[in-house]
Amino acid sequence: MSGEGAAVSPRRSVDGSGAGGRRGNLPAVQVMRLIAASMVVVYHAEVQVRRLSPDATLDLGIGAAGVDLFFVISGFIMVYVTSMKPQSGSEFLLNRLARIAPLYWLYMTAMVAGLAIAPALFKSSAFDPPHLVLSYLFVPFPHPVLGIERPFLPLGWTLNYEMFFYAVFAALMWMPLGRRVTAMAGGFAMLAAIGWMFPGLPSPVSFYASGMLLEFVFGMVIGIAFVRHVPSSLAAIAGAMVVASALVAVGVLSGVSEGPERVIYWGIPAAVVIATVLHLEREGLWPRMPVVELLGDASYSIYLSHIFVLPVAAGLLTRFGVLDLLGATALRAMLLVIAVAAGTLAYLVIERPVIRSSTRLLKSVQGPRRGTAGTPERMLRPATRA
Repeated sequence: MSGEGAAVSPRRSVDGSGAGGRRGNLPAVQVMRLIAASMVVVYHAEVQVRRLSPDATLDLGIGAAGVDLFFVISGFIMVYVTSMKPQSGSEFLLNRLARIAPLYWLYMTAMVAGLAIAPALFKSSAFDPPHLVLSYLFVPFPHPVLGIERPFLPLGWTLNYEMFFYAVFAALMWMPLGRRVTAMAGGFAMLAAIGWMFPGLPSPVSFYASGMLLEFVFGMVIGIAFVRHVPSSLAAIAGAMVVASALVAVGVLSGVSEGPERVIYWGIPAAVVIATVLHLEREGLWPRMPVVELLGDASYSIYLSHIFVLPVAAGLLTRFGVLDLLGATALRAMLLVIAVAAGTLAYLVIERPVIRSSTRLLKSVQGPRRGTAGTPERMLRPATRA
């Protein structure tokens, strides 16, 4: 990764010849990916802290907002990369599958093996053939133990939303970008309204009838504004940040974690944050942070691996007396550092080879790819993961 500074031309940053010295590279997005993944890790780390020290738990429900941040990023990136190089809907969807599915399937298979070998360690999992098959196919289905629509690898529920978004985006790629975003906004808003007015719908309708789909729309709108160089002012951004901060404060005080209201308390602020950092990026005000950007590259691996890493790390740290000596706060910090480090190692050792192999396979099937020429692989990786 280049060590160039951030002082790049706003226009060059957008057309791909600036920001970071690589076509289409947006360092600010990589940093936001790391922040989103870290928030999810902190949210799940609290489960371990609660298990080990019930009296030391904190309400860190805001960590769940990392998922909302991921969804906004995903909406933005899909507009950004497809505007750089047009592609057909089938090319787009095959590329998405090649980027997301192999690594997800690998981790889910690891969990299947773990349950078969040591079922006592996976008390919240159970084999149910229809559920397992649909999990691999990204189709929501009630979990046999949890009772809610979660795949066999539970954190994959976010990828079910991602794949639905990608499928709709691909199906409408024959439409001009503005009309496509308008159509998706209307459709997703209708689904959210149906879910709100008619609770208790059967699966998978109940899963997709969610306001969280609107967060992808937020990102797409930001993407259109970015690629079309819609002017923005610091005053407007500052005002939006004030509103976003107020929404986050209300969400935290209200204990928001799940539920339809998260699109208001987490989704809207996430959109404001992404719009703000992209404004700084375009104006050449975003600093280069190569190490942090590398960690952002690893966000998908951090997301998928941390659910395996946290219980092991918590057990080892407790055995070494970290909780008794340094307290719960130090345990949380160390769990975050370990999960990020392990996820980054997994990115270098597992994800990158898997991505190269799946890309080669895709090329051999469909021939030279026209759709993503010039677009860095880092911009094509799944933006979520929670």
